[in-house]
Amino acid sequence: MKPGSNISIDSYFVYRESDITNQYYIIGKVSANECCIFIDTNSDPIKQANKYELSVKDICGNESMRSEAHKTMHLSINKGVGNSWNLIWESYEGFAVNGYRIYRGTALGNLQLIGSTSGSNTQFTDLSPPPGDLSYQTEVLGPQACNPGITY
Repeated sequence: MKPGSNISIDSYFVYRESDITNQYYIIGKVSANECCIFIDTNSDPIKQANKYELSVKDICGNESMRSEAHKTMHLSINKGVGNSWNLIWESYEGFAVNGYRIYRGTALGNLQLIGSTSGSNTQFTDLSPPPGDLSYQTEVLGPQACNPGITY
């Protein structure tokens, strides 16, 4: 939804799961007049995945029930046989995953697509990586395009 397109919405609340399963605490609020993106600056995706829920506060101060949880992905990499690298990630949770794309580069700014796999897989082995330090990234492919701030 575009910012400000629903005048009855005041703000959106972002909750993150604590270190106790299914116990969430509020980590942020985004005004309905602001952009539709929230960055959790206290998360560390290199260390672990996180689970989030959202709610909406209306202009009367009522907060909605929270959404179903969405869980980010954590990618682990270990040395494989020979020069290969094994990539293992947690499944994305929150919608049906159609597939994953795997990217590799010498820095995060120059990643190239090197493979893809179905949404039921969570592992990929890079059999022929170039020498040197490498960066990897996985991308989830959902059931529809996701463009924050655009009404579908």
